[in-house]
Amino acid sequence: PLKFLRPKYETLKEYYGTIGDSEESEVVFLRARLGDVLAVLAMTLGKHDERESLNFKLKGAKDYESLAKMGDTTTTATTDDNNLGSWGHEFIRSLAGEIGQEYNARVLAGADPDDDAAFADLLGMVDVIVPFNVEHNAEAEAIDL
Repeated sequence: PLKFLRPKYETLKEYYGTIGDSEESEVVFLRARLGDVLAVLAMTLGKHDERESLNFKLKGAKDYESLAKMGDTTTTATTDDNNLGSWGHEFIRSLAGEIGQEYNARVLAGADPDDDAAFADLLGMVDVIVPFNVEHNAEAEAIDL
């Protein structure tokens, strides 16, 4: 269970920062999976105003995209839906809240709300979260997002 990783959260964050930008598929896969774990841990341990959970998940999404471009067949099952739903409804709910906060922060920073390019990374997650919410009878949350 993840509760045993709580005391190691800061250590895992430091390790994540040291992994680097290697293009080896094993390293990219490790970085993506560690990003997933850190995103879930950040849901309760991270600094709320920094949206750590969302930041780790966005970095992990980029790594999953890199793996798909590399043609890594060992990880395609986990990259198809960005494995968001596998972490549970509460994680999805928390992530949706952070997406809303990040959207607002970007608009306040000057991003054009009518231009999807500035929000492409967020919209990629929204495209996964909304069907998940609808499938799990959380239509109101899907509409809010």
